[in-house]
Amino acid sequence: MRRKHHKIGTLAPDLQGAVNDRLAKGETYEDVGAFLRDQGVRIGKSSVGRYGKEFAAQLEAAKQTKEMMRTLVSEVGMDPLEMEKGATKLSLHMMVEALVKAESLGDVDPLAVIKALGQITRSSAHVEQTSIQFRKEQAKKATEAAERVEKKLSGKVTPETLTYIRTELLGLGA
Repeated sequence: MRRKHHKIGTLAPDLQGAVNDRLAKGETYEDVGAFLRDQGVRIGKSSVGRYGKEFAAQLEAAKQTKEMMRTLVSEVGMDPLEMEKGATKLSLHMMVEALVKAESLGDVDPLAVIKALGQITRSSAHVEQTSIQFRKEQAKKATEAAERVEKKLSGKVTPETLTYIRTELLGLGA
């Protein structure tokens, strides 16, 4: 039967961090084991190998998440509302993916996971509603500003200039 916790996971945080750094840099399990033995930790090569494989999987997942976030930023820009919506979708995707892959949830209550998914979904819906309301308010303000500009500039500028102000500067329909 496989252990749930690795011996390396019980080490002092700074020593565990040093192991993680070495593994991330590509050191062999044998070299990491030798490092630990030099630090006074009795550990077998297979124990380092088990930890290393799990760490490598976590590192790869972190890299994939980082790449997904880069893609998200490139697609939605730095608009906070769009970032939140994208991050929520990404979180939901990752949680569902983890649930599908999980053979067992261990000590985790499945109902708690489902409730957490529900909370994220509700949060996402609330952000979407807020985003829609915000856009409506901004459109109303822009329309009011356009009307004030048109009133003030009426007869002083050409209709084409007013259309340009309305469409290009304020982002409204002609």
